[in-house]
Amino acid sequence: MNKRWLFRLAVVGITMLTALPTLAVSPIRYRVTDLGFLPASGNLPRNTLAEAINDAGQITGLTSVGSDGYAMVWDAANGLRAIDTLPLRMTLAPFERGLGINSLGQIVGTSAADGSAFIWDAVSGVRSVDGGPFPAAGGFNPNGLVAANDINASGTVVGRSYATAPAI
Repeated sequence: MNKRWLFRLAVVGITMLTALPTLAVSPIRYRVTDLGFLPASGNLPRNTLAEAINDAGQITGLTSVGSDGYAMVWDAANGLRAIDTLPLRMTLAPFERGLGINSLGQIVGTSAADGSAFIWDAVSGVRSVDGGPFPAAGGFNPNGLVAANDINASGTVVGRSYATAPAI
């Protein structure tokens, strides 16, 4: 090799070495946010579990006090709050869980107390995903949607159901 080629090779090598730091993958950046707990009297255990987050940073999941679990919503402006799922509670201990949240803040989830799926938003409150009534007090929803897992911006809900009737 002549000196000219060696010089060119050295310049290319130095250029590549100086460019390497800009080609490196930037570190993953994230922020941990304490969602908090619902207030409780006495020494009851309290937990909060996040299940889903939307692009606006709203979070849904479960917050519990003692053995009672409540579907919840959290956002930076209002903090943690249990969503009003009173029609689901009937006579049983509450145990609802938010499983999905869309860009409009609509939350879908399940009630373990009666085996029904719900949809909630700040304007309309809680209602059955299929628009029908919730099971009777203390009843169970054997042929309906038992869990709504997610909801898109158009309001389409996906979930699961169990049928007790024989398949045809």
